Amino acid sequence: MSDKRKGLQNAIEELLPGCEHRDEMKNHSGDLFPKIEKYLEQMKKKSIEYIAHWNGKDQFEIETSYGNRIRVHSGAKTCSCRRWKLTGIPCAHVISGMYYCGYTPESYADECYKIQTYFKS
Repeated sequence: MSDKRKGLQNAIEELLPGCEHRDEMKNHSGDLFPKIEKYLEQMKKKSIEYIAHWNGKDQFEIETSYGNRIRVHSGAKTCSCRRWKLTGIPCAHVISGMYYCGYTPESYADECYKIQTYFKS
């Protein structure tokens, strides 16, 4: 097995703990990898701390409890904290804006974290 393949295998094992084969992932009920779902749940809880102000179409200004303002553009998938752009997973600021509009954060996660993408590869 090549070094490249070993690195990929380690990454998959880290993302999918306890899953030795693709068949085991078929029993998973969610759309995203289990670790990503857990992380999103943490961000959902944290999003309660923020107040979303709609700026038009798909833009928000998120106010923190300290009065700081963070800009979110859901169409461009950007947040001024840059976490969403770096990871591909919506941060708590983005989730706060999504809840304001009634959107589900899971649908805004990057395609690479979705189980369907895993099965296509």
